[in-house]
Amino acid sequence: GGGGGGGSGGDGAAAAAASRADALRAEADALSALCTSLQAVHAVLNSVRADLDTVCAELHALADVNDNWAHFFAAAHVPTPLDVAAHAAATRTAAVSTAGA
Repeated sequence: GGGGGGGSGGDGAAAAAASRADALRAEADALSALCTSLQAVHAVLNSVRADLDTVCAELHALADVNDNWAHFFAAAHVPTPLDVAAHAAATRTAAVSTAGA
C-alpha cells in the first residue's frame, strides 16, 4: 500500500513539473511574440530615421542654394526680391504722403 502511495507522489511531482514546463513554454511564446513586435517597431523607427535623414539633407541643400543666391545678389549688386518689395512699399508711402500734402 505504501509503495503505491509513493508512486502517486511521484506522479504528482511529474504532473507539477509538466505543468511548470507548459507555463514556461507559454511564457517563452509570449516573449517571442513581444520580440517580433519590437523588431517591427524597430524597423518602422529605422524607416522614420531614414526619412528624417533625407529631409535634413534636403534642408541643408536648400540652405546652400539660399546662401549661393544671397552671395550672387550681393556680388552683382542686384536687389533681392525683398529689396524690390521694400523699395516699392517705400515709393508708395512717399507718393501717398506727397499727395496728402
